[in-house]
Amino acid sequence: MLQCLRPPPLVSPPLLNPVIQYRVTLLLRGGGSRSRTLDLKTVVKPRPPQVSLSLMDSQVLIRLQSPDSNDYLRDDNQLFQIQLWRGGRSTLQNLSSPSLLLVLDQYRVRGRSLPVNGLQGSWSSWSPTLTPPVDPPADPPADPSP
Repeated sequence: MLQCLRPPPLVSPPLLNPVIQYRVTLLLRGGGSRSRTLDLKTVVKPRPPQVSLSLMDSQVLIRLQSPDSNDYLRDDNQLFQIQLWRGGRSTLQNLSSPSLLLVLDQYRVRGRSLPVNGLQGSWSSWSPTLTPPVDPPADPPADPSP
């Protein structure tokens, strides 16, 4: 029976860091080996951001949020980008904050993110494409004549 001679030290959440370096060694069939240190901060690929659209008067609020916000990837260490399609034209726009207010119009939007601020990697896949809900036209006022 195995027994621990000494209890392990307590590790508090601030000391946990999923972004560390690994030394990888490949053993070659013909003999010999190749080693390389991998810094996981340089191979980060985030998951697609969650995109939500909200109507506010005659504007739509586009919000992007990292699904990994409780992990080492947060909204403040990712660059967000949206792609808008309007009238057959496509536009890419980088966002310095994860929200944007636009004039309500008929368009489609999707988003993605890139790790920044000490992290490196590649763009996430695109989020699903959303179309802002457009308010239905208001009913004409009732005829006041009897």
